[in-house]
Amino acid sequence: MPIPEMAIPAGQGRVQIGSLFFPTAPQGYIGDFNRATRQSLIPVTTLTPPNPGTAGQQSRQNLPSSGFLGGLWLQVSGTTATGVGGSTVVNSPQYPEPPFSFIRRLRMVSNQNVEIINLSGYSLYEYSRTLRTMFDPATPFGKRVTPGPFDPSVRYYNPPVSLGASSSQTWIASYPIWSAWGWSLQSGVLLLQDPAITYQLEITWGDTTDLYASTSGATLSNVQATVMAELYSVPQFADDFPSMSFTKTVTEEIQPLTTGTGDNTFRFVTSNQLPRLMHEVVNNGVPINPANATTLKIQYASTQVPYVINSDLQLFRQRMLYGQDLHCGWWIQELSNSFGLPELVSNRDIINTAQLTDLFSIITLSGVTLTGTQFLRTVKEQLVANR
Repeated sequence: MPIPEMAIPAGQGRVQIGSLFFPTAPQGYIGDFNRATRQSLIPVTTLTPPNPGTAGQQSRQNLPSSGFLGGLWLQVSGTTATGVGGSTVVNSPQYPEPPFSFIRRLRMVSNQNVEIINLSGYSLYEYSRTLRTMFDPATPFGKRVTPGPFDPSVRYYNPPVSLGASSSQTWIASYPIWSAWGWSLQSGVLLLQDPAITYQLEITWGDTTDLYASTSGATLSNVQATVMAELYSVPQFADDFPSMSFTKTVTEEIQPLTTGTGDNTFRFVTSNQLPRLMHEVVNNGVPINPANATTLKIQYASTQVPYVINSDLQLFRQRMLYGQDLHCGWWIQELSNSFGLPELVSNRDIINTAQLTDLFSIITLSGVTLTGTQFLRTVKEQLVANR
């Protein structure tokens, strides 16, 4: 806990962070957050929808009020049951990926109206795949079943399946919700014990249409989200604090495609630092064939075009940057992976848009006939200056 203002010894310095005062260390002290803190993992809550199976319901929970927050761990599960003559049908492959898509919206927001996270469950899943090399919650790998007959991966991921009459299945999806920028806690950790700032997790639930292509006589029960917080203790001295200059935010926007042959432009609202832009291109309700994308560009100050990337080579670069291919239709303007490891973020190439009048991300398509549900989905990761 921070030392109250009156308890700081006379002559010792202090630093105000938020509404709290923290003492500074004696002269000559070298700060080190990792030396002065330690990790803890604690349960936060289990959220349940008021009426399982009714889309659009929301559940909310305040986050803990002590320590620094590195992130949350979230597991969503539910049971689908069919009655006599009932059934469920899944497509192979399904889009968006179930059961991750069962969360229609997840928000982590402060009482200052700062959205730390605002993503659909599917976008949260795809974003999580860019945080660690070769990490995919839906693709376990390695020797998992020896010794013994059980596969541990089904305890954190179990996709919905087609069911016949009088059957049931429990489906499971798990997410890391990492609010810090990078696993080394370089920036973006949230000080939870400032009484002036509180944080809340909000989940908007889906229904059977987010899990199955079609259902008959199917019901959902035992729907819940189990939440665990990864916290770090507050050091005694302010010198040991991590960087408190920025808060990382990850939000999502959707806009219509403007053309099937030519440029589709996303206009970025300038003012923050930009480490990553993720784009998904969808036409007729499914991601486009990658062969129909030709070029990716970033343009700013009207004439500066530092990135002009062949889309096929970008898919190859993504394989190298993240150790895996992302799902069809996704391209990423990655600006924080200069060390070649998504775990070890770097600010070498991130763009400080506060110094720009405009910034555009452009995807050029060729030979796409726009029809049905079509859009450009954009996930924005930003570093927002704390004021």
